[in-house]
Amino acid sequence: MELFYASVTGNIVTLSAEESRHCVKVLRHKKNDIIHIIDGLGTMYDAKVIQPDPRATIVEITDRHHDFGKVPYNLSVALSPLKNNARYEWFVEKATEIGITEIIPMITHYTEKSKIKIERLEKILISAAKQSMRAKLPVLHEVQSFEQLLRSDFEQKLIAVCDAHSPLIEVYQKDRTTLILIGPEGGFTQQEMQLAHQQGFIPVRIGNSRLRAETAAIVATSVIANVNLN
Repeated sequence: MELFYASVTGNIVTLSAEESRHCVKVLRHKKNDIIHIIDGLGTMYDAKVIQPDPRATIVEITDRHHDFGKVPYNLSVALSPLKNNARYEWFVEKATEIGITEIIPMITHYTEKSKIKIERLEKILISAAKQSMRAKLPVLHEVQSFEQLLRSDFEQKLIAVCDAHSPLIEVYQKDRTTLILIGPEGGFTQQEMQLAHQQGFIPVRIGNSRLRAETAAIVATSVIANVNLN
């Protein structure tokens, strides 16, 4: 099933130029064809093509499916912007496909970049959500400082540390809102680790080898997704 993305505020919806072109030029949809739309908020819609136009296709909503492809747990991952933009984009894409609630770019002592391309990442989120048949997009936050995140209100707060004694899979508890902090290429400073400990963050080991920051974030996301399969 091919999914399209649109903001839905009524029964008549106009697809964006990009989605219209894909609908009419690539997939060859014609008048009265039924297509499927996600709104990024959790609902998938059946829609009938009223006016096929490669610049602005108009459709009519015929049915709604709430919580379509819903992620059955709450997971937020804070990962520092990386020197290589493509690696951060890879994390955003794969984490969305696997299942994640929030993505938080985080500034720490060793973070080498302080900006991300929000619009570019939002397009990747939409594409990954369509690929993985999810109607709800993860929340992509503006950049936050490490200190801001320490004050976050989560039921379960974890911080990834290479030499932590306990692996993530043994510490993680289902049915709790969870935040995992993943440091940049240089990791966390001792002071950051101490501050996190004081704020109730539990150190966890993501793997048995030293992982790149984006790899650690993907492995953590995968571990939690797999735990929640049971």
